[in-house]
Amino acid sequence: MNYRFLELSPRLEETRDRQFPQTIKFELDEIKNHFDEDLIAIQSLSNVYQQLDEERNDASSELILRSQVILLESAFDFYLHELTKFGVNKIFEKSWAPTEKYKRIILRLELVEKIINNEVDENWFLEYISQYYSKDTMVSFKTLSGQMDLLGLDIQVIADRAFCKNNSSETTITQMRKIVRNLYKRRNVIAHQSNRGHEDAVHYQISKEQVVEFIENIERIVNAIHNVANEHD
Repeated sequence: MNYRFLELSPRLEETRDRQFPQTIKFELDEIKNHFDEDLIAIQSLSNVYQQLDEERNDASSELILRSQVILLESAFDFYLHELTKFGVNKIFEKSWAPTEKYKRIILRLELVEKIINNEVDENWFLEYISQYYSKDTMVSFKTLSGQMDLLGLDIQVIADRAFCKNNSSETTITQMRKIVRNLYKRRNVIAHQSNRGHEDAVHYQISKEQVVEFIENIERIVNAIHNVANEHD
């Protein structure tokens, strides 16, 4: 696994002219491999949890569970960003059919002038799209569904692929919506409230079984998205 050290600077002026690494064009299998690597690392924390649980270290073991939720949502978000860059670039290259949301992507006038004057390199669109979506969070169900519309991937087909074998009276899209929303809500409570209720500052309960279920369901969703995207490619 490769690592890059990220240096954070308090002064915006110092970063304006800094040269950032060139955006790499990853293929679908590479994007999926990035998620799989992150998922393996997240699952490996279960061994640490087990050890702490056996030692009756409740506070530390619960911290591991919360960390797994945060990291899972982060890995899912990064996967969706990478998929978005791939898919939007495919549409730009005319390999995928354009969607209505794609047609509404906004280009800055400054960039348009550079394109007209032939002052951009061949990788300009991929780099622009990478920056365009870099600050967006894609893991709410509404945003996830919107990103699939952007790429021309059917969210219903994805839900069917992910949850068709579940013995549930709910539709597959309802199951998927609940899972994504519950993880999103859980992550926000942990990240922004230290897993405490605003009313009484008491920690919300979290169990190993809940975390395992989150991991398994997000893996199903990513696998389904990957398969549908491969068929679309």
